[in-house]
Amino acid sequence: VSPFNKKGIHRIFNIKLRESEKPLLVLVSSENQMKQLVKSRSKEADLIINALWPAPLTLIFDALPEIPDILTAKTGKIGIRLPASKWTRSLIKTVGCPLTAT
Repeated sequence: VSPFNKKGIHRIFNIKLRESEKPLLVLVSSENQMKQLVKSRSKEADLIINALWPAPLTLIFDALPEIPDILTAKTGKIGIRLPASKWTRSLIKTVGCPLTAT
């Protein structure tokens, strides 16, 4: 579900019986999609991204204010992953927005 769809995010929590204190991560199809989600990227984050992504590695950033609190568990932080799977990245690109994951 889109990380901006509060109703959809609530449904994920209800279906999975997930505690609201556990944030969801967000999958992106490219580094460019991160701009919709994060305030900024440090030089250290850029080094990690350039060296390791795409990979099964989630990086934590300060979330933009428009990101729903339920997604971040009211932490103001957001976990972002650029998946290693080309198929998954293609799906996210086709959908046209980042997707939440657990």
